[in-house]
Amino acid sequence: MTLVTVLVLLLGACSSVRFGYASLPSVLAWRIDRDLALDGAQRALVGEHLDALASWHRASQLPRYAAFLSGIAAAPAPVSGATVAGWRSRALEDAWRPIAEKAALPVAALALTLRPEQLDRLARRFAERNEELKREWGLVDPSALIDARVERFRGRAEFFLGELQKPQLDTLRALAAAHPPYEADWMAEREARQRQAIAVLGAIAREQPPIEVAEARVRDWLLAVWKVDDPARAARLAEAGAATDRLSAALLASAAPLQREAMTRRLRGWVQDLEAMAAR
Repeated sequence: MTLVTVLVLLLGACSSVRFGYASLPSVLAWRIDRDLALDGAQRALVGEHLDALASWHRASQLPRYAAFLSGIAAAPAPVSGATVAGWRSRALEDAWRPIAEKAALPVAALALTLRPEQLDRLARRFAERNEELKREWGLVDPSALIDARVERFRGRAEFFLGELQKPQLDTLRALAAAHPPYEADWMAEREARQRQAIAVLGAIAREQPPIEVAEARVRDWLLAVWKVDDPARAARLAEAGAATDRLSAALLASAAPLQREAMTRRLRGWVQDLEAMAAR
């Protein structure tokens, strides 16, 4: 279970949060099966572990997410780039660690059953999706890079604030155009993480270590998965992240009262849904 998948399913329209979260084990099982072409025994193993993970996650993690979103909803205006950076860092680090630690055993158990052709299939799936993203992000056609960046940032902003007004769009376009280039570095890191995933899973499948050893290997890998090993690339990505935080803060500062109210309602609606699901 990845943080990105969890957040994508959770942060939908308020009315769909409960449905999306309830569907999470089934969606993840489908994605894993699609990428690995599981056999019947593997499918049963994945289903059992995902059900257990979902129960743990609902009871132990949703209250933390609700508290986090409550803090954002209550944050006084104006919001600084440093404040946005703190939210981003906390969302990644605080949310990912418990998931990585809890998912290590299920991932290790599945890795011990994987066959070479399944790992080859996973590598192909990674490559196919990467090619799609390169086109979407303007990495295939450099002339489309800035427009693609503007549309990504606009989509994220309008998800929370609703339709942006012309002055806001002008600000967004200017900041996006001046934004440090990061797309190629982001893709290089994505591909490096995927190679590491194939390497870790493949080594466990070949060597067949005891489950405790496999679990420890997976845990170490998952806990370090967001670390950027190349110092120069890490510095460029950090610079780009700071620029994105400043852009987000600028758009929040420009939000009209109705836009702020809409964002606050959405955040509080998520909080209510998360609290209700955690209490089940």
